[in-house]
Amino acid sequence: MYFISKLLLVDDKTAIIGSSNVNDRSMLGHRDSEVAVIITDEEFETIKMNGQDYGSGKFCGSLRRMLMREHLGIFKSKSDIDITDPICDKFYKDIWIATAAKNSSIYEKVFAVVPTDDVRAFSQLKDYLNKPKLANSDKSEDKVEAKKCLNEIKGHLVLTPLFFLCDEDLTPAWGTQEKLMPQSLWT
Repeated sequence: MYFISKLLLVDDKTAIIGSSNVNDRSMLGHRDSEVAVIITDEEFETIKMNGQDYGSGKFCGSLRRMLMREHLGIFKSKSDIDITDPICDKFYKDIWIATAAKNSSIYEKVFAVVPTDDVRAFSQLKDYLNKPKLANSDKSEDKVEAKKCLNEIKGHLVLTPLFFLCDEDLTPAWGTQEKLMPQSLWT
């Protein structure tokens, strides 16, 4: 038995925490058991959202801020990173996206990361995977460099590759055993 927890925070006012999935496996009622809790704040504090005053729930707002600190790798209570206004451009672009971009760049340098925007067609995949990366090197200076790079990772954020296989026709291959995508995509 395993439990995969999901979290949805809505407007710093409502939290849904649980395992429920919107699919037949969960919803038919005879396969998986699901459970979830809905927490709706009744106490609020005034914070800024995009520079405007906003009523944030005490529980949901503090949970969001705690998770944002974790995702950004801010483990000390005092930090020079201001997470109080999560939707202003200064935070979103200069902190959130910048951290994700830096982490992504480090992972690309050290590992052969797939999916990646560097691979836009199946014909490029093999070359990309065979390209030397720090993690695959036998040179001691590369191993030291890899460790140094990985120590610069902050939190858990990375960018989602938007152009991986964008030059391919990924129309479902109905004549194949896989029914959806060719097996070579996953192996």
